[in-house]
Amino acid sequence: MVSRDRYRFNFNSELEMDYYNPYDWICVDPMLAEKFIVQGWSLSYRCYQTIPQLKKIADQWSPRYYDARYCMSEMMEGKCSLNFSLAIAVVVMICNVVKIFCMSYMAWGIKDSPLITVGDAVASFLRRTDSTTRGACLIDGTYFQQYWRDDGDDDHGISSTEREYILGSEPMVLEGRSRRLKDAASKGRWFSMAGLLSAALIIVAGLLAYGIEHLKTSDRSMSALWAMGFGTVREESLIGGSGWHMPSVTAAVIVANLPQVMLSFLYLLFNGLLTAMLAAREWSHYAQERKPLRVSTPKGMQRSTYFLSLPYRFAAPLLVLSGALHWLVSQSLFLASITTELRDGRTLAEDTVSTCGYSPIAMVLTLSVGCLMLVGIVGVGFWKVSADLPIVGSCSAAISAACHPPPGQENAHLLPLQWGVIPRADGDEVSHCSFSAEEVEAPVVGAKYA
Repeated sequence: MVSRDRYRFNFNSELEMDYYNPYDWICVDPMLAEKFIVQGWSLSYRCYQTIPQLKKIADQWSPRYYDARYCMSEMMEGKCSLNFSLAIAVVVMICNVVKIFCMSYMAWGIKDSPLITVGDAVASFLRRTDSTTRGACLIDGTYFQQYWRDDGDDDHGISSTEREYILGSEPMVLEGRSRRLKDAASKGRWFSMAGLLSAALIIVAGLLAYGIEHLKTSDRSMSALWAMGFGTVREESLIGGSGWHMPSVTAAVIVANLPQVMLSFLYLLFNGLLTAMLAAREWSHYAQERKPLRVSTPKGMQRSTYFLSLPYRFAAPLLVLSGALHWLVSQSLFLASITTELRDGRTLAEDTVSTCGYSPIAMVLTLSVGCLMLVGIVGVGFWKVSADLPIVGSCSAAISAACHPPPGQENAHLLPLQWGVIPRADGDEVSHCSFSAEEVEAPVVGAKYA
């Protein structure tokens, strides 16, 4: 008895040719419901769930109105094939050309000296101080973002009252309150990253539960899920059902790779947030120890930037986890192309099925790695930083406010620096804090500084 394996039995004596299903032909038995009632069994509307019971009454099995005496099967030798989509290849090549052009322009097309890192900004403001922020050494990036906005009162984009305050007419008191790395990023940035990552994990968990529930097998134990493997095309885990149809291999490829696009976007948010927090951590160290700046083009005693923009003890685990996550996602949802081949080697084009398969165990590991990354970055956000040096983030105004060294330090940016209380100039009523190549004192909590 030969089956085309594309029939679905709905227990109303109807056959629907709507999707690939290797099991449903087994249930085309008009007396199946009565046989199950006699045995005291409940008949599931999913045929693959009835197979364990059918094995127990195999002598009563009558598929398609025929009494089955025995079954015959033949192991076929596996064949490999290469499927090539010209449309997808053209799109990939165009995207790579655009990427190469953008990278080349950024590397060689920009002739100026952009402020790529916080060290670049500090070096720039030490070479040429910004008089607008003089006397505001304790103001952090959040303050400037909230109040330093254009209201049309002057050319600097701040009101006269705020400008006088920022320029030092009102010295600030060092509160010494505890700060954490999470304060280096805005709430919106945290919400966009943590919120989207949490939403993605919830979606994966929901799809995993739905996929396990609809596996075309009665054994859903963890060992059985592990035995299904990673990215393996199996009839139990093919995506299909009434109304589901993939018009082409290209459509199936697009569906299988959509999660990769979302994962890449989440990685950019994750990496940006982690970079901001670790930059704030390195910034806070200048209040505790003297060390050279880390800049894009080092000179003198300056240090070069990290190869991956992050300290290696953070960049290496992030790369490993990101690579593992991309691989696990590719194994969780993947292309499945099934071709029917006759004994003489001919293939039936009308029976070729292009759909997607899924791997529950790969989805479980994807959830695990995703949760690990979410917990990890939240944990890093609660690390404490120095309570003396204000958190500036990427706010250039706040960075410039910390860069007003004493006279005679024209080449300070080339030397090891430390932030702290610098000697008072003649006529100063309060002390100032700044980066300096000379000795500085630690600021005192409760004291006023300008």
